[in-house]
Amino acid sequence: MDSIGTSAIKQKKGKGKVDGRTRRFWTQTEEKCLIHAMREVFSDPKWKLDTGTFRSGFFQEVEKKVIMAFPGTNLRASPHIDSKIKMWKSHYNLIRDALNTIGFAWCEQEKKVKIDSEDVWRNYILIYPKAKILQDMTFSFYEDWVVLFGKDRATGEGAEGPAEAVEVVDREEVLGEGDDTNFTINIDDMDFSGNSGSGGGTTSTPTSKGGKKRARASDLASMADSFATLVEKAHTSMNELSRRIGYAQDISQARKNVFTELMKLPLQSNDRLRATDEIVKNDKRVDLCFSLPDDHKMEFVCMVLTGILPP
Repeated sequence: MDSIGTSAIKQKKGKGKVDGRTRRFWTQTEEKCLIHAMREVFSDPKWKLDTGTFRSGFFQEVEKKVIMAFPGTNLRASPHIDSKIKMWKSHYNLIRDALNTIGFAWCEQEKKVKIDSEDVWRNYILIYPKAKILQDMTFSFYEDWVVLFGKDRATGEGAEGPAEAVEVVDREEVLGEGDDTNFTINIDDMDFSGNSGSGGGTTSTPTSKGGKKRARASDLASMADSFATLVEKAHTSMNELSRRIGYAQDISQARKNVFTELMKLPLQSNDRLRATDEIVKNDKRVDLCFSLPDDHKMEFVCMVLTGILPP
C-alpha cells in the first residue's frame, strides 16, 4: 500500500526536552480526504502552474477543506500537508521515470509498477537506488498524481533533447570548433624566384636575343616545377580532406544514433539525455558506445554519468 500507519505524532526528545519538530502518520481515510481536497482545489484554474507545482496559498486552501472534513484535527498546511505532498510527488517522479524506461509498465488493476525481469530490476536499482520502493508496492493514488503533478520535467523553455544536442555538436564542427579539419594551401610557400616582374627585383640585362630566350625558358621551367609541387601538395591535401570529411560524416551519423542505442538500456529518461549529451561530445566515446558488447554498455554509461571516464 502506498501509505500505512495510524494518526499519531512522534516527538523527538533530547536531554529531557521536547523537540518542536513532529512527524505525522496519516490514516487511509485522511489520505483519501487530502487527495480529494487537492483535486477539488486544483480544479480551479487559478491554482494551476505549467511547471507541475501550485500557486502560493494552495496548501492553505487544501487545509481548510481537510479541517472541514475532520473538525478538531491537528493537520495543518505546514508541515503536515506540505510534507505529505512532497513525498507523494517524489513517489510519482520515481514511477514516471521508471515507466519511461524499457522493461517497466503500469498495472492498472494492481496499482503497481510491473517489471519485465530480475535483470532489468537489478540494473535499474544499481543506478537509481531510491527506486527500490517501487517493487511490490501499491500506489492507489497514482492516477490522481498524474493529474496533480503530471508535468514532464524534461519539457519547457530552454530544454534540450538528444536530437538538439547532436545538432549543436555537428554545427560546431562545421564552424570549425570541432576537430582540426581545416586545410590551407599556402601559395606564399611556393618558390617563384625565377619569375621576373615589371619592377622591384634586380636582374641582369642579357646581351643578346639568345640569352633572353634561354632566360625565359629557364624561368618557365622553374615556374613549371613550382606549379607541379603546388599541384602535388594540393592533391595530398585534398585526399586528406576527403578522408576527414568521410570520417566526419560517419561520426555525425553515429552521434544521431547514440540516443536510439541508449534506448535499449534501462535508463531514466533524464539520465539517458545526460549520457547522450556527454557521449556525443567525444568521438572516442561515440565509437566505444557502438563497439562495446551489450552486456558492457550499461557499465560504460554509468562511468560516463559519474565522470569516471577521462575526457
